[in-house]
Amino acid sequence: MGEREYPQINGYRLRELKISRGLMLRRLERVSAVPYERLNTLEPGGGAVKEGMIEELADALDAEPSELLAD
Repeated sequence: MGEREYPQINGYRLRELKISRGLMLRRLERVSAVPYERLNTLEPGGGAVKEGMIEELADALDAEPSELLAD
């Protein structure tokens, strides 16, 4: 079996949505259940995320999951 591919999140877009919703990382952690440490590494440059994480973040940010995906 090959390596599993995880979706890539756009860190810039994550930050943009977070700011537009008036959220800080600690508040986003609470409403999304994504750990602060992980959010802190994703926000500057993005990266691969486990299944379900994009949906959790999108729900917390009142956004579509596709808005968070890297191009």
